[in-house]
Amino acid sequence: MSLAFVDLDRFKHINDTWGHEEGDRALIAIADLMKAAFRESDILARQGGDEFIILFANTSRHDAATAMETLSHNVARFNQQAANPWQLAFSWGCVEYDPASHHSLNALVATADRLMYQAKQKQGRERR
Repeated sequence: MSLAFVDLDRFKHINDTWGHEEGDRALIAIADLMKAAFRESDILARQGGDEFIILFANTSRHDAATAMETLSHNVARFNQQAANPWQLAFSWGCVEYDPASHHSLNALVATADRLMYQAKQKQGRERR
């Protein structure tokens, strides 16, 4: 089992610049793209305002990361084709369950969240 933590990048900017209706459209778009990229057996949940958790049952971290890369490609294609004033972007972290390291679901989520934050920090440096 693997778990991915996803954070929609620049979501506050979308809301502040184009309003909450456009922010809602961005959330719906990323959710639809996630549903299309993942298997029906994968569990997709909205964690907070712009955060999502995906539980990949019977899936290695490598295979879950491959699914996340599929999502990245789908988002890039969406951005090219959609006529929105904003672009979707997201950061993600993915971890495979290890009973020695993850004594609870919260520990698994915390690890994926930390990896997502590291990815977000790296992307921020690359955008400068």
